[in-house]
Amino acid sequence: MVDWVGVASVAEVVVLIAVIVAGGVGAVCRWACDTTLSRWLESSWPAAVFIINVVGSFLTGFLTGATVELAVFNVCVTGFCGAFTTFSTLMVGWLELTLRKRPVHGVLYAVGTVLACVLSVWLGLVTGSHL
Repeated sequence: MVDWVGVASVAEVVVLIAVIVAGGVGAVCRWACDTTLSRWLESSWPAAVFIINVVGSFLTGFLTGATVELAVFNVCVTGFCGAFTTFSTLMVGWLELTLRKRPVHGVLYAVGTVLACVLSVWLGLVTGSHL
């Protein structure tokens, strides 16, 4: 296949565009889920972001375990899940708790989220591997 501007093949450019679009969709989905869940849960801690990160971690593990085609993996995991789950949003939640003079809650939230996401990605991997 002919290189596009000597850098990437046409197929790679298509995947790149798809990753960009999927990232946009993932970011909008995160915002919509965060907004909706925050209204429903009315929690004093960032429960919505916690749920989003755990669900996105499961999906990442599932797609990894399902051994999908590399282009599909890049679009779904790097694009969608990368924007849907975000470390910066986790840090904003930690910072808000800490600034509200609740540093112990902030640490529990950050550590709890990481542990829950590790468990979730592993469960997703096991589930996806059994397809």
